[in-house]
Amino acid sequence: MRSAPPAASATRAQNLGTRGTNGFVEAATIAYAFEHGGMAIIDEKKANRICSERFPALRVGSTVDIFAHSRVVEALGAPGLAQALLNALHLARMRVLPHHVDWVVAVIGQEQAALCSSLPRSARSAKTEAMKENA
Repeated sequence: MRSAPPAASATRAQNLGTRGTNGFVEAATIAYAFEHGGMAIIDEKKANRICSERFPALRVGSTVDIFAHSRVVEALGAPGLAQALLNALHLARMRVLPHHVDWVVAVIGQEQAALCSSLPRSARSAKTEAMKENA
């Protein structure tokens, strides 16, 4: 008995050559978005690079782009948005792409940013530097 061929998206995902724990997930996301004319939501630098190199016409966004959408900001309000971002950073260890770091820190505050191990060290250490200057 012959098995059914893999879906085009799965085959394309396998051919993207990403590795690691989540590499297949990002590859599958890219492949699915490409095959279905959708938008890939990806927080990984490598996956974003692959998209720009191999699929330049593919629309790509990140989790922060969703949080920053005007309807999400309006629906959550400032305190709700800050808490949602903190939950994503602390509980889900959301990665923040370099071009979004300043926005995230502005929303959650420098004091909270200093406690988020999923943010780049430079964003976390800014508080330490400011405290040293004020001492």
